[in-house]
This record gives sequence, structure tokens and C-alpha cells, in this order.
Amino acid sequence: MVNIPITISIRKVIFENFNDADLRFNNDQIFEILKQNEMVDPSVTIDSMEVYFKELCDTEILRNIAQNFTTIFL
Repeated sequence: MVNIPITISIRKVIFENFNDADLRFNNDQIFEILKQNEMVDPSVTIDSMEVYFKELCDTEILRNIAQNFTTIFL
């Protein structure tokens, strides 16, 4: 597994799978793709990913439109 920063991997997944301004998606969908493509360590959980999604929202790369516990709708 190549050591690519997780935020870059998240951005790649979004660009390749959710690249439509009107499309709504959530962090769970992104996390599943990351796991399927072995872009994150198998020990990583969705809860530990929250900091990376928050970082992308804080830098205005993503926009959090709703949140329900650990699910962030973007």
C-alpha cells in the first residue's frame, strides 16, 4: 500500500465517483470506496476518519450539508 495522505485519497474518490455539483453523497460512501480499493488501513474506522472530512470542510473543499451521528452528508 502506497503511503498517500488520506485527504488526497478522499479527494481522488470524490473526483472519480461524485464529480457532479448537484450530487449529494456522504462520508460512509467515500469510506466504503476507500476500503474496497485498499486506500486505507483495514484497522481504520469511520469514526477515525471524521477528522479528515472536517479538515476538508474547514478548507472549503467539501461542504457539510447535514450530519447524523457519524454520517456526514456532503
